[in-house]
Amino acid sequence: MDTLELIFQLKKEAKSYNPFLICEALNIDIKYVPFLDNPKGQFQKILNQKVILLSDDLKESQERFYICAHELGHAVLHRDTSNYYVSNQKARSKSESEANRFATSLILNLYKEDLGVYPREFKTLQLHYGVPSKSERFLFE
Repeated sequence: MDTLELIFQLKKEAKSYNPFLICEALNIDIKYVPFLDNPKGQFQKILNQKVILLSDDLKESQERFYICAHELGHAVLHRDTSNYYVSNQKARSKSESEANRFATSLILNLYKEDLGVYPREFKTLQLHYGVPSKSERFLFE
């Protein structure tokens, strides 16, 4: 299943593109924890329970939407891997790229859900949901 099909399927289940509501529908716990500078988020499977850990610093930040969407991407695309601990750099780069693509597409659809139109500029996604500039390329793939 490609990324957009997966996102549309998740939207049907959660009735929203909001990554927090999708996590709730999928029974993925979200916990805010005291990370240092990095990572800002992490997906883990602990005792068969999926958990997304987000930095305490994100609680009031718009960036929490993108980081949650990115970690949700790991949860649904890389189900059997806790992606913070991928063994080789090539696999890590591929899984990070896939999670970034997923998160960018999900957030683009969340913007449309929230405001009724797609954004005219990428900067709008950065301001509303903390999408990093490096993810702009995923809109054109």
